Amino acid sequence: MRRSHADYRSLKKSGTKIPRRFADLSAKIKLAFYPLGGLKDGRRCGKIDIYSVFCHHGKDCGAANRKTETGANAVRVLFVGDVVSEIGCDFLMRTMPQMKKKHNIDFCIVNGENSALGNGITPASCDIILSAGADAVTGGNHTFRRAEFYEILDRSFTPAIRPANVHRSAPGVGYTVLSRGGLRLGVINLLGASFMDMRVSDPFDCLDAVLDELKADGVTCSVVDFHAEATGEKRALGFYADGRISALIGTHTHVPTADAQILPKGTAYMTDVGMTGPIQSVLGVEAQCVIKKLRTGLPVRFTNPSGPCSMCCAVIEIDNKSGKAVSIESYEIK
Repeated sequence: MRRSHADYRSLKKSGTKIPRRFADLSAKIKLAFYPLGGLKDGRRCGKIDIYSVFCHHGKDCGAANRKTETGANAVRVLFVGDVVSEIGCDFLMRTMPQMKKKHNIDFCIVNGENSALGNGITPASCDIILSAGADAVTGGNHTFRRAEFYEILDRSFTPAIRPANVHRSAPGVGYTVLSRGGLRLGVINLLGASFMDMRVSDPFDCLDAVLDELKADGVTCSVVDFHAEATGEKRALGFYADGRISALIGTHTHVPTADAQILPKGTAYMTDVGMTGPIQSVLGVEAQCVIKKLRTGLPVRFTNPSGPCSMCCAVIEIDNKSGKAVSIESYEIK
């Protein structure tokens, strides 16, 4: 049964035990959806229900006390690369909370499209990511692999989004606005059009449309998760959006690139942030499975190896007044 935030407040007053991530929360994120998949003022249109959710920070991160060179409040965002299977979820739970605390993070974005055993995302794997401290869970070409996740995308209390440029009949929405302590952050999910296994609309045009919606809502800061195969397509969209978004972080290839930078007009950029999962693997999959598939061309059931893991991520600092990126740093936590 799905509950609203008011239901959880009532349960807490009555002494009923509630999920940890909804307890002792200090900030509310109001979400509402536009036809393209956006959120505004606690309302969403179309077939999706109205709801509100809470941040997963246990205490104030002190954003109002951090200033950039312009004197504006600084917004610190943690972006975590594709979480792979159960082993990746487990490592995320053990690693991400400390990373958030160490870097005084305001908002945390995690790509969860491969977090289920095998691939795709399920209600259970999404719940683990949120319990670890994510404020938004983004997707990609595997978002729709598991039909049981459709209801979560459409109706759940959970702030999970899917690529904005898939067909309008797809469940869920493609962007959200997070709010906390006077700070607001747009989170946009897009899918690449080159060398991908899904038919999508042009990500350039889609981004323009979403940014128009965010601008009308007064949102200055925004981060794009661009889930794409082609390096050139990612790079091109970064320059196309330079100065109009705070950051564009690439996902999907699971290999971190050495190009974290601020583009000329103030957008933080990284071609691919990498993955969260087993180190001794081929993109999170048992090496022998991939070798067999490449050598024979026959179908192979992929499995995920055990062993040491890493969490690949980036920390972005944004000037809340201008929406420009101040810094970006990439990390691989082992």
